[in-house]
Amino acid sequence: MSPTPASKVFANGFMTGFLDVVSAMLSSAFPFEIESVQEVDDAALSDVLKPFTALIESPVKSGGGFALLMTGSMANYIVAGVLGEKIVEGDSIEVHDKATLSEVFSPCMGGGVSHFKEKYGKVIELQQAVVEPNSRIPFEDSTPSGRIGHNGHVCSARSRQGRTRCSAVFARP
Repeated sequence: MSPTPASKVFANGFMTGFLDVVSAMLSSAFPFEIESVQEVDDAALSDVLKPFTALIESPVKSGGGFALLMTGSMANYIVAGVLGEKIVEGDSIEVHDKATLSEVFSPCMGGGVSHFKEKYGKVIELQQAVVEPNSRIPFEDSTPSGRIGHNGHVCSARSRQGRTRCSAVFARP
């Protein structure tokens, strides 16, 4: 089954809100375009996870959740910009403690869902973001990934300059 037009609007809204917060934190615009939105199951989701080294998740209090996947180098760039530190080279986010990563990315995930409150009056309450190196996250119920649900939609986005890619997962319980 292919995604509905509503799922494309949802994906675009979440990515807009997420990147608006990143842009504000870094005082730099992050224009992007949605490349695709597709439905996924457990098997397809594990394939989506593979190219990315940073996984940012926020379960929704009422069930389901959001996960944003990006390269570790992009996550390191954002963390360095927010904290005013030197950019850590490489693709590993393990140089940062989990509390720092959560502190930087929780507002970004909140920005993703705040778009729906502002535009449609729909409040989506998130739990605190969990940020993990993707290499440590098999997609199982015992991991943070298990908290967001398994079946849902994956949105692939690319910066307008074509240098940066990320994917967002919108899962239902």
